Amino acid sequence: MALTCHFLAIHPDLQEKVYQEVKEVMDANAGELTYDCLNKLKYTEAFIHESHRLYNFVGALERVCVKPYYIPELNYYIPEGMIVQLPCQTMMQDEAFISDPKSFNPDNYSEEAKKDLPSTVLSTASFGVGPRNCIAMRFAMMQVKLVVAHMIHNFAILPCDKTIKEMIPDPMDASLLPKGSLWVTFEPRM
Repeated sequence: MALTCHFLAIHPDLQEKVYQEVKEVMDANAGELTYDCLNKLKYTEAFIHESHRLYNFVGALERVCVKPYYIPELNYYIPEGMIVQLPCQTMMQDEAFISDPKSFNPDNYSEEAKKDLPSTVLSTASFGVGPRNCIAMRFAMMQVKLVVAHMIHNFAILPCDKTIKEMIPDPMDASLLPKGSLWVTFEPRM
């Protein structure tokens, strides 16, 4: 949530698109947000996914090598049984998958763009990848969308004096929050 709020604050034009989508869906449903309404919030969901892709709190995915694997660039064999760590940030910011991977662009998760994304980037690895991913991933995303929708419907999320410009992971923070933490201001909408 903090990450999504940070990106909403520093991208007011995109925040307005999220707000307009939420407002349209809520207005069409007498101000209520049902399960079906939440499923209509495609841009809001794309915004959340892009927030997780650009700055991921999951350091690495761990897998056990099931058969010897040769890496020709390193002239090295990974032996069977060795634990291998795959850095999430590296694969989610690989130009082979995302054009301009350092830029924040929720359209990376549009219906059209998702057809070309591999599952590792599509899931943003925040919930894990493959058969060991989080079994509550859909439920968690639904909760995040619900909170974001209600927040954005009632408040404009703005940067403040403490809002950081560059997100550099803090090695002393167990959750890998960026140095300076994430700060925003909420202003009630009229």
